[in-house]
Formats: sequence, structure tokens, C-alpha cells
Amino acid sequence: MKQQYQTRYEWLHESYQKWLTGFTRHAVSWGVCHPNIYYFHNLTPGWVSFNGEKPEIAIVPQSLHRLIYGPDKRATPPLDDDLIVNLCTSEHLLVHHPMLEGILLSECERLRQRSLANKLISLFRQFGGTELRLKLV
Repeated sequence: MKQQYQTRYEWLHESYQKWLTGFTRHAVSWGVCHPNIYYFHNLTPGWVSFNGEKPEIAIVPQSLHRLIYGPDKRATPPLDDDLIVNLCTSEHLLVHHPMLEGILLSECERLRQRSLANKLISLFRQFGGTELRLKLV
């Protein structure tokens, strides 16, 4: 039987999803989050473009991706495109910014969008501990 190739972005997606689901499970069990949060914590690989540059594969919240792009999913990228997917995530951002917030910031870092990550961190600090912060995420 032929072994199916797992793309790099699928591996990245699985890693992020396991981390997010585990963290969410603990937050729900401690009563920090409502169980309905699981709906918003489903991730999907998607194409994003910054400042009109060539689109890149990013791991994004499924509900946000559907809201922006509708139910359509772009075709699987060619193998050559998959081989250039950067797998360097930011453990620091994942540890210091829990749940979905950490994944979004880590993806900004991975996609070399440090200025966007800094702006988001500034907003998260400005609205720390408020319901507005959760809505920003």
C-alpha cells in the first residue's frame, strides 16, 4: 500500500490544533471558558496575503476563514510550494499568549509579519482582562 505524503502545513495544522484543544480542554474544565468556545477553536490551513504580496499558507481559525472566503477552499498547493512552508513556530508567544491568541501571534511571526504581531500584542495589552480583548482575538 502506498504511503500518503503528509504536507508540512498539515503537520503544522495538527500540531497547533492539538495544542489549542488541550489548552481549551483545561480552560473549560477550570470554568474559565464556556464549552461553546470549541466551535471557535477549530483551525484550518488557508491562504493569506499581506500588502498584496504572494499568498502564503497560514493556519487560521476556521470560522474566520469561512467568514472571509466563504465555503470555498483553494486547491491543495503543489508539492514545490509545500516544501518551502516554514515550520518555525514561536514557543515564547504560544506560552505567553494562551489559546487562539498565541497561535495567531505565532503565525504572524512564522510568516515574517513581526510588525503585525507587535501591533496585536499592544492591543491585547491595552485591553487585557476585558471582554473586548476576547472579541479582538
